[in-house]
Amino acid sequence: SGTVVKARHLETVYLINKEDTVLVIAQNSKLMITTSAIALEEGQLGDMISIENIKSKKVLRPNIQKLFEVKKTLK
Repeated sequence: SGTVVKARHLETVYLINKEDTVLVIAQNSKLMITTSAIALEEGQLGDMISIENIKSKKVLRPNIQKLFEVKKTLK
């Protein structure tokens, strides 16, 4: 007791780490598409991270929804 915890004493734990394979869910009210991608950076729940679609190599910036899952709303 009485010990001050400083930021340098804490370790950040990410939900998604760089190079993790993630499930991408892109959807709107009429359509849902799923595919796989590689995380290009780490992030926590609600963060917007860069990912690369495995097939098309297109880079997207969806939000992290849960462990190994990101979601993008289609327009």
